[in-house]
Amino acid sequence: MNKNLLILGIILIVAGAAGAGYFISQNEGTRLRTYGLEGIAVVGVLLVIGGVMMKPKTMSATTQFTCSKCGATFNSDMALKSHMKDKHGM
Repeated sequence: MNKNLLILGIILIVAGAAGAGYFISQNEGTRLRTYGLEGIAVVGVLLVIGGVMMKPKTMSATTQFTCSKCGATFNSDMALKSHMKDKHGM
């Protein structure tokens, strides 16, 4: 969950809905202004949905494999095993 997108989405929803409600209640708003403010609220809803569906950054980090002999790090277990065989003879 991405909190920044959630907060931005909620702000846009509130601002769009409040603005559209104000212009509708005053009977001063043209359709273009009202539809524009409703569009801002819809964009806010989309941002909230996107923020909820995103994975946290910590979960997307790859696992690092470390050599116990020399401390070298590798992105895969296969690379670590190859290193151990070639460099350390194990």
